[in-house]
Amino acid sequence: MKIYNVFRRDESNAGDWYSPAFRYFPFLGQETLDIACDPAPEEPAILIFGGGGLISPGGSFKDIHRFFNDRHHCIGWGVGENWTINMDDGFYPKQPLHYPEWLSNFKLLGLRDFCNPYEHVPCASCFHEAFDQDYEVQHEVGIYQHKRMHLPKKGFPALSNNGADMNEKIAFIGSCETIVTNSYHGIYWALLLGKKVISVPFASKFYGISPDLTHCPPWDIDIDAAQAPEDPKAYLRECRDLNKQFGKKVESYISQLNQ
Repeated sequence: MKIYNVFRRDESNAGDWYSPAFRYFPFLGQETLDIACDPAPEEPAILIFGGGGLISPGGSFKDIHRFFNDRHHCIGWGVGENWTINMDDGFYPKQPLHYPEWLSNFKLLGLRDFCNPYEHVPCASCFHEAFDQDYEVQHEVGIYQHKRMHLPKKGFPALSNNGADMNEKIAFIGSCETIVTNSYHGIYWALLLGKKVISVPFASKFYGISPDLTHCPPWDIDIDAAQAPEDPKAYLRECRDLNKQFGKKVESYISQLNQ
């Protein structure tokens, strides 16, 4: 049975581009579908969704239901809640995350949100080779901002999440002791590198990354509130281990289907 990897195929966003598990797990093949525009396969198929905030009521992902039918075996890998967004003033206060009933269409489901009622499987971008490099700290604070919502820079070096040059993004984050960011993957990647992180959340998805995050509105950012992890490499190991465990389940499921 053919395998398709379904995600937001956006080369202008490194988080979307490098979050799918097929980039790190060869058994998933290389066939892809853009969740925003490609039609669902007519033939029976295995559909691997993720990563990204695909659990959303609207936007590019509102038609995800077109993939759910009796012909398809749907698996969610590292997808996350992205239900509520506030881009007007750039801040969304903490609320419980929302998990709709249609998630029952997935045969296997690993969500990137730590607090989800299913299995916790962080974004697979943790396997990118850039996280195996060492980076010299050159800046006390760095601003990593969403390309459509800039943050107050206050004289600090800044980079946006625009573009798919993953090495550039990780090298910048690695060069900073503390990262202030309103990018989901900016937070995630900074945590993987063991950085101090200040989250500026404009959507519900930010509250599913880690229970230990410091969140601030863009008009009241407290740099000193960020805490350094005791073991800078611990989170990277944990995220990779959780993905490997889930990968074994997915590979076993696919093997059984193809017998």
